Amino acid sequence: MIELDKNDTPLPAATLYQILEDGTQVEKFTAGTSVWGRYLRYNYVTFDFSSVKEPGLYYIRYGAHQTNAFPIDKSVYEGIWHTTMDVWLPVQMDHMTVNEGYRVWHGNPHQDDALQALLNHNHFDGYSMGDTTDTRFKPFERIPGLSVGGWYNAGDFDIQTGSHNTVVMDLVRIFETFAPDRDMTFVDQ
Repeated sequence: MIELDKNDTPLPAATLYQILEDGTQVEKFTAGTSVWGRYLRYNYVTFDFSSVKEPGLYYIRYGAHQTNAFPIDKSVYEGIWHTTMDVWLPVQMDHMTVNEGYRVWHGNPHQDDALQALLNHNHFDGYSMGDTTDTRFKPFERIPGLSVGGWYNAGDFDIQTGSHNTVVMDLVRIFETFAPDRDMTFVDQ
């Protein structure tokens, strides 16, 4: 998929280049693009290079633009389940506006979170509340300090502690495995 500004005119073709070990860049495949259509504020075209099977490092040139390098290899999907610090986690941040360049991924959502749950309530997602809140808050009363940060949930009464714990463990695994020394995000409170 090639993302275009809505005012761009789609180009008829794109080219796949292979980057050899010595840094040489070799044209490997050129084919036509197909208009996929519009989604939100962008237009998309497709470029199918799935016939290229030779393992290696590649990039796509589309007009004057080229992608970052990416691998073609049988093992390309190993570890793909890992969340990423550069895209997935920042976009999934809840209770804040998320910008990337000139793109707003989402505004400040779920500000109706952090309400005390109803008594004796079984929610459709498995969350349940007994006959006491065990807090000083009444049902539907906002609990201060809880509607900041975190990651997307269903926007209902519960804070999905299990999901948040999973994300924290993913962050721990990222740090222990890759020892990143940079942070591509900035949270402006």
